[in-house]
Amino acid sequence: MDILTQQYLTPFAEESEDTQPQKANAAEFPLWWLPESKRNFDGLPDILAHLENKMATFQQVRAGFVGVATPMEKQMIERIGQMEQTVAHQGDVLQCVIQIVKAEREGHISQKIKRALLKTWNTTKRGWDWLSHHPLYALIAGVLTFWPIANFLLTKVFHK
Repeated sequence: MDILTQQYLTPFAEESEDTQPQKANAAEFPLWWLPESKRNFDGLPDILAHLENKMATFQQVRAGFVGVATPMEKQMIERIGQMEQTVAHQGDVLQCVIQIVKAEREGHISQKIKRALLKTWNTTKRGWDWLSHHPLYALIAGVLTFWPIANFLLTKVFHK
């Protein structure tokens, strides 16, 4: 750090130590009509429909200008037209983003289902490991493996 930076930061360094962190006031949810239970991914279709209606209304409002305009007024009309185009492009982009997010959300398996499947798999694997290492399982598996052979030999020997 150079001398000038140290000199100019010194008065502020003392103030930063004494200040308390401030809580940021979050703005209210802009779509107040949307129920709180749908203020998540489930509300995306409603938000998308609302945006489409607003953009359609916005595009229908402009009927043009009538009369003679000064050069300054012509510039203002041109700038307003450019801003309207920008707003229309932003609306299109936002609609596309919402549709992509909605499609991605619907295409993925939920995390709860993934966790449940993983927990079931781990429990099954743990149970199988315990069972395969248990001595009684080894005895039963050995008996069941050799039982058909023993049964075949016993029937051939005692039935003659």
